[in-house]
Amino acid sequence: MNRKNNNQNPWLFIPASDYEAHMGSNGVGQLSVLNSIFKDVLQDIQPRCMAVLGCGTGNGFEHINPQITQKVLGIDINPKYLKILHKRHGDRFPGLELACSDLYIITYPDHSFNLIHAALVFEYVDIEKMLNKVSRWLTKGGVLSVVLQLPNPKLEMISKTRYTSLKSLESIMHLVDPIAFNEAAERYGLYKSKETEIPLKSGKKFLLSYYRSSS
Repeated sequence: MNRKNNNQNPWLFIPASDYEAHMGSNGVGQLSVLNSIFKDVLQDIQPRCMAVLGCGTGNGFEHINPQITQKVLGIDINPKYLKILHKRHGDRFPGLELACSDLYIITYPDHSFNLIHAALVFEYVDIEKMLNKVSRWLTKGGVLSVVLQLPNPKLEMISKTRYTSLKSLESIMHLVDPIAFNEAAERYGLYKSKETEIPLKSGKKFLLSYYRSSS
């Protein structure tokens, strides 16, 4: 397991139990939605080699078919999350590789993946830097699947629950303008091929988009 991280990142101090309980709570209801989205992405793309950015504890990994997907790279900054992921899913995937790393630091050979999945990740990173990196990782015709949380001025970015450790993310979370994201993606040879708005019970919305690599 490759281990490189920034000791000041709030994600390092949020217990997995808090994260899963917060995301799965009635007032948030995002865990099951993200699980369903990941399942649909896998069915659509049927990737041979894939990477999951900010993979956490592996929500949705049970839908990966090792008969279809020969290699899975899961990247997360929190080593405890990755330990849980490996315990839950490691035995099923001989091609599972987990990297404990800051996304800015990790390197990987160009053209390694025909699917890169990033759900609620671009809210925490520099879009330009990350698109530059993942566009090089994709094979020609490969897909970057992105889940963004759409802005809603009437609702807090991070919903209030009793799991207060999640509030620390407010210092690094920035909602992404989909139009600006599309323009940035095109600068790196990634062109939108699908877009779907997904409403949540909380009143928030996710935007699922596929971007295909042209090079």
